[in-house]
Amino acid sequence: MSLYSMMCKSIYEKCTTALKEVPGWKLAVLAAIPAACGVMGGITMDAMHSVNVMTEGGGVFAHVTPEGAAAYKALLAEKATVAQDTWGGVVKQGLEWGFKTDGANVMAISAGAMPTLPFLAIIAKAAAHFDEMIRGKPGTEKNGPDVDAGYDAGPSH
Repeated sequence: MSLYSMMCKSIYEKCTTALKEVPGWKLAVLAAIPAACGVMGGITMDAMHSVNVMTEGGGVFAHVTPEGAAAYKALLAEKATVAQDTWGGVVKQGLEWGFKTDGANVMAISAGAMPTLPFLAIIAKAAAHFDEMIRGKPGTEKNGPDVDAGYDAGPSH
């Protein structure tokens, strides 16, 4: 068995053990954190864009111009129509990069990932338990023979 195969098996066993031991609610919360950070980052990016619209690119400490205020009101009117769309429609539009600002797109994509990532983590936890059940059945070897298929990740010449 190659060193790479032994390391992969060791990492797999450690991850499987950790998945089996962590409570499901903690796993779901931990899996949702990256998406929640994406939502907050998207909101921040969108707020920075709104400030730039109001100040016509002047930044946070610049004064709001009348033209900038009118442009911001138009931006708010556009956001109000988006708020009436369904959650799935907003996520789809974000995945297509269909909003005018990057922040709104990031926020929509992250909002779609927020329920998905915990769901996938719980599926991984169930798979870890299922793997343990299968290995523990009579007639299956608990630590079966390691098969080295002779796979070489190097370039073939």
